Amino acid sequence: MKSTLTTALITDRLRTNSPDSVFSKMCFACRKTCPRYGDGSASCDIVTMWNLPLPVQLGVTMPEKNLSLKTRRRHRFSTFGKYEQVNTTYPFMRVAGFTFIRNAQKYDYPIVEAITSVLPLCDEFVVAVGNSEDQTLSLIESIHSDKIRVIHTIWNDDLREGGRVLAEETDKALAAVSSDVDWAFYIQGDEVLHEKYIPVVKEAMSKHLKNNTVEGLLFKYLHFYGSYEFVGDSRRWYRREIRVIRNTKDVFAYRDAQGFRKIGNRKLRVKLIDAYIHHYGWVKSLDKQRAKFGYFYKFWHTDEQMSAAKDYADNFQFENHIDSLIRFSGTHPAVMNGRLQSLNSTFDFDITQKRYTPRVRFLTFMEKITGWRIGEYKNYRLL
Repeated sequence: MKSTLTTALITDRLRTNSPDSVFSKMCFACRKTCPRYGDGSASCDIVTMWNLPLPVQLGVTMPEKNLSLKTRRRHRFSTFGKYEQVNTTYPFMRVAGFTFIRNAQKYDYPIVEAITSVLPLCDEFVVAVGNSEDQTLSLIESIHSDKIRVIHTIWNDDLREGGRVLAEETDKALAAVSSDVDWAFYIQGDEVLHEKYIPVVKEAMSKHLKNNTVEGLLFKYLHFYGSYEFVGDSRRWYRREIRVIRNTKDVFAYRDAQGFRKIGNRKLRVKLIDAYIHHYGWVKSLDKQRAKFGYFYKFWHTDEQMSAAKDYADNFQFENHIDSLIRFSGTHPAVMNGRLQSLNSTFDFDITQKRYTPRVRFLTFMEKITGWRIGEYKNYRLL
């Protein structure tokens, strides 16, 4: 069902029964105050148009009965209480975000930025907060959104093979997603979605909603390294990964939770979309990066291997760990502005350097002339 709405003037009678004053920060559809969007400078994603109360003042073209069923729209507010419909109409669907986190402050994860970058797409967001040694829980609770639901988890620190504990924590968050959700958006604690890709993701989810052959959406990646000015461009970085999955409750995080598979160990059938995930896991102060290595290596190494791993972490230098970088010429997500200003990084890199082995140099050359990345790891079936 489609409905047509023209600009409407809304009075605060919807809430206060006072007919005289204009309430300029009330969402016409969800009837919630919108301090973030009330100044008309941005738009508000409304989850569902539920039954609208009357009286609604002036210039509203109503549908046959009401605006309650299976219509989703994008809305905008103005300082005069006006409501305006933006032209795109999407079929009814529910979207959840999910992630896991532990010791976000201790190891400087941009988890708040990660969550808030995806929130505009979501009707709910599940955060699995592990047993932390810092104020990670308070950090999550500082995000002012009633979409967020926290579950408390205890990490299995004895799970020491291949980063499997990360997949286990991911699965806990995914299992807590409501059963009526259609799509689940997975964002890791060091990943951020640029706001310019929100319409692209929303359109892809809408387009493939009824096509059960499509089990996920595949995103492109930008891997930042050392500072916000450099991006990895060599074969060592994965180019694509699944970040939106159909919520069928038979999908699990694979290996170290880089991607997903279906029960039976089958790869998901996915559509590649023109949207990038910004990965900031390698942009920290040197002390934080070393501390992160020293801690997380234990989820890939035995006690016998940890001595060498710890020695490597203690002596880590950004410039010694990379083979090739390029300068980033685009824009960062708006939610990252605070971090862009606060990072005091002295890292620099000569982008003319290509520290390739002969094998990697040959494979890189072949990729440039053919577009084919020989031997690329692909944990998905591209449709």
